[in-house]
Amino acid sequence: MEKLTGIIQACKRYKTTSRTLRYYEERGLIKSVRQNGGGLRLYERAELEKLEKILFLRALGLSLEDVKAVVGAGENTNAVLKAKSAQLCAELERLKKKLRLIEEALSVAQADGDIYSINAEAPFEHCKSSFIETADACTALFLRGRFEEIRGYFSDDLKVYLPLEALEKAWLETVGVCGGFLKLGKKEIEDNTVTQYLFFEKIGVTIRYVFNNLQLTGLWLNYFSKDEG
Repeated sequence: MEKLTGIIQACKRYKTTSRTLRYYEERGLIKSVRQNGGGLRLYERAELEKLEKILFLRALGLSLEDVKAVVGAGENTNAVLKAKSAQLCAELERLKKKLRLIEEALSVAQADGDIYSINAEAPFEHCKSSFIETADACTALFLRGRFEEIRGYFSDDLKVYLPLEALEKAWLETVGVCGGFLKLGKKEIEDNTVTQYLFFEKIGVTIRYVFNNLQLTGLWLNYFSKDEG
């Protein structure tokens, strides 16, 4: 008979807390067994191996949703990690821009200048190129059906609001009545929003991307008349 490991021993081995293990169990990431219908939680070896993977992926910064997709649903690990890498790169770029603005303000302050005279919108204008790059990348991924990678650009809140299945369903249902894809149309940029027009055989589709601090926080699909694009 396989030897079971108690929750206290598991916590010591993996340097975590019993609260964390109970939470993972509530979220369906791991399972425990109870001897005689009660007592402390006990874990089989397979569950501890799964826990080790979960803790490693969490250390990489993956959300519980992504962890569950990899460990529980068996989604492509490479795709999820690539998506996380893209998200972190966008976040790093945002922090670099903020740091440059702070350094500029500090330099002006040290010279007894007026930091409020600094054009704080200049970094935002520079961000627009990142907005466009992200929108172009996501549009290309939409057309290739690579929905997992699109979600790599999502903020954590948008990932919760628009899970993988919902994103894929929304796209397929939207373009399903449009006929074959013809070409990309114009691109509209306004503040933190990029709207891409796509021409299909029957009717056009717009993808509206909304950004906050270089992260994609909103996404809408709509139809348009071919004359509009």
